[in-house]
Amino acid sequence: MNEYKLLKDISISPREAIELYAAIGWGKAADYKEETVSRAFDNTQIFIAAKNEGGKSIGFIRILTDYAFYATIADIVVHPDCQKSDVGRALIEEAKKQLGSTAIFLEAMPQNEEFLKSVVLKSGIWW
Repeated sequence: MNEYKLLKDISISPREAIELYAAIGWGKAADYKEETVSRAFDNTQIFIAAKNEGGKSIGFIRILTDYAFYATIADIVVHPDCQKSDVGRALIEEAKKQLGSTAIFLEAMPQNEEFLKSVVLKSGIWW
């Protein structure tokens, strides 16, 4: 995996997010509306994007939180070509830094169990 950087703001477009959703199998790009994705982003308290050296979006994490007692990971998305290269782990670790001692929860699909065991459980995140 080439180098990547984490950006601590909504630095990807709804179109880029839709392409990532489709790439990981969360439906087809045509299933999403940019306006809906944009509204979701606007109502997200923490958004961290990962981009490769060329500036292409390769992943992101979205978190909903009260910054005191509760945070939930709404999305953690990493392009299949970049999975198993620590991008997901880096996104989670950066989110944990921003949240401090706030409890973090996650609901996940069964096919992500390997990732959960390797990253999430070791990170103190509950699902």
